Amino acid sequence: MFGKLGLPALGLAGIGWASTLSLWSMDTRIPMLVGTIAYWGISFPVAYFLGMQLKLGVIGLWWGSAVGLAIAAVLLTWRFSKVASHLCGSLASPSAIE
Repeated sequence: MFGKLGLPALGLAGIGWASTLSLWSMDTRIPMLVGTIAYWGISFPVAYFLGMQLKLGVIGLWWGSAVGLAIAAVLLTWRFSKVASHLCGSLASPSAIE
C-alpha cells in the first residue's frame, strides 16, 4: 500500500510527462539517499526490533517494511513537490519565455 504512494507524485503540478521524466532523470542523488536511509536505516532496524526482539515474527518484519515504505513515500513525495514547484516557478518566469 505505502509503496504506491510515491507514484501520484509523478502527476503533481501538472507539468506534463516530458518535463516530469526529465525532472526525475536529473534528480537522482537525493532519492537514492532517501531510499537508502528509509529502507536500510529505518525499515531494517524496525523490522528486526518488531520481528525478533518483540517476537512478532513475520508480522513484525512486514510492519517494519511498511514503516520504511511509508517514510520513503512521504519524503519522496515531499521532494518531488519541492522540485516540481521550483521547476514550475522557473517555467512561469518572464526570463523562461525569452
